[in-house]
Amino acid sequence: MNTRGFKAIFGIIMIMVAFILFPLIMTSTSDIMTDETTVSDSVTTGAAATSGWVELGADLYDDDTNNVTSVTSDDTDDSPAVDSYNAGNNSVLIDGLDTDTTRTIRVTYLYDATSGFTGLADLTQLAPTILMLALIGTGIVMLYQAAKG
Repeated sequence: MNTRGFKAIFGIIMIMVAFILFPLIMTSTSDIMTDETTVSDSVTTGAAATSGWVELGADLYDDDTNNVTSVTSDDTDDSPAVDSYNAGNNSVLIDGLDTDTTRTIRVTYLYDATSGFTGLADLTQLAPTILMLALIGTGIVMLYQAAKG
């Protein structure tokens, strides 16, 4: 096989690798930008209440309740679930609690791991795009050189 054939094959492989690796790169980016922590808090519900607030130690990542990864209760009658997040007092409203009970709620959630490093969040968010463009660009250049001769 001549040099043109190798360049063409290499170009196609580079483009394929870009699309295969992109989901992995996005997952890695999310892992770099967040850390997970757990807080425990005592929550007491009244006779008609089935929800209670749990204060978080760090800001919930992106103020998004989807970043709460786990909610558990030591009361077996509870079915705890996150209802909402209040960024003002940095707490989550836990719903699905049994009435007239005191229990310990454990909330595991993601928080911003890059807040102590100026510019790291921006760079981390750009990295997947830069890498994708570099891989696809290399593939296109190799295909062009193979076609050009």
